[in-house]
Amino acid sequence: MAIRALAGRLCALLFLASPVMAAATDSIALPPVQREFASPSGEFTLIVSADDQWKTPRATAALYAKRSGTLQRVWTRQLPHHHGPRKVLLSDQGDSLLVDEWINILSRHTLLLIDRRNQVIVEYSAQDVVAALGLSAREVGASAREGPWLADGPTLSADSQRARLRAGACTLEVRLADGKLSTVCPARP
Repeated sequence: MAIRALAGRLCALLFLASPVMAAATDSIALPPVQREFASPSGEFTLIVSADDQWKTPRATAALYAKRSGTLQRVWTRQLPHHHGPRKVLLSDQGDSLLVDEWINILSRHTLLLIDRRNQVIVEYSAQDVVAALGLSAREVGASAREGPWLADGPTLSADSQRARLRAGACTLEVRLADGKLSTVCPARP
């Protein structure tokens, strides 16, 4: 029985370590050439775009702040995500949480938090996220509805200080001030 459990864990680790296997079954269409994400108040807008109409998988993000009724660019950066992130959450403080890559892979860039000064606060891989959840890769994957791990979210807390993402039976919280992860899971029997 111990050998079977060990084999199951080894298979889960191989799955997590192999983005090529996940990408081979990916059939998602390319994203629009430009996508806009607004903060709840509308004070900030993040635009993710393809500078070359997706001839390459490179994506650029630009953060804009509303000043005197017009949007003014705060920063621009190349993103490490192939075809940009799948999801974006933008806070009223100008913090950008980029979630997953557009394609269905267990990415090194699963969670990327950038502050309004264009500083990367934290970056978490899929392995980091699964470890923080305290669940097995099988439990996380079984509930995934968007990409290889995400069941729902991200959503912003009422005080705009945390992002919430649901995976498996748990909710992962990302504190936007410093990127610290915490997990809320129901009690197991």
